[in-house]
Amino acid sequence: MPGSLLTPEIRSVLELQGLGTETRVGALACEPKILQTLTRLVGEDSLMVFSKVEDAARAAKSSEHWVLLAPSPRVAELLQTIGSEVSSTIAVIALGQPGPDGPSAAMLRALGAMAVADDVSEKSLEQHLRRGLEFRALRALELLHRCEARRLKRREMDLLGHPPETMTDDLSTFQPPPLPVGPISTYRLEDSSEAFERAYIDRVQLLCESAREAAKYLEVSAATLARRLRREGSSSG
Repeated sequence: MPGSLLTPEIRSVLELQGLGTETRVGALACEPKILQTLTRLVGEDSLMVFSKVEDAARAAKSSEHWVLLAPSPRVAELLQTIGSEVSSTIAVIALGQPGPDGPSAAMLRALGAMAVADDVSEKSLEQHLRRGLEFRALRALELLHRCEARRLKRREMDLLGHPPETMTDDLSTFQPPPLPVGPISTYRLEDSSEAFERAYIDRVQLLCESAREAAKYLEVSAATLARRLRREGSSSG
């Protein structure tokens, strides 16, 4: 079944974060036997066959979850056409050993190939596809959290853009605690939202002289902020 190579847990996390779960497998200049195996694994609707490197690279830059497979002698050209920024978020699998005049397997991995697959049996290809699609899904989640971190950083800089005399602390000598963003961040949306909110309120309070001043910058009433802090205090206790 198309899309079944993603585990239910990863599909659930992607849906919770508002990300798509559609998966695509691209085959560049692959032999008919490989194409038949891929069709059995992912279905005709999820398999795209490319004859040109440019077409495969264009597909890789879409928002869908792609894994690209190509004979090893074509992979270096494919990775160079895709570019390092995109190749770091997509799985490219080289099939078979590189030719004597081409880059070695180690060089292909250094260029960005996820794997060099000597074994092209159905079982081996299924394992590579699962790993590649899960890698792409997790990279999409990581990029989403980075975007959220940048959004919060811009909001914080807007806050700190007020005249220095209105703020109590000097950021050149004091840094508030970091926001909870990174590879080990929780991917549960409710927990993530609460963590962001708690951390953001803490940062603003540390930069302001009073709770009333913090409420002003947070654009809530002092009573609302007090209720929020009481709720968090009772939940943490």
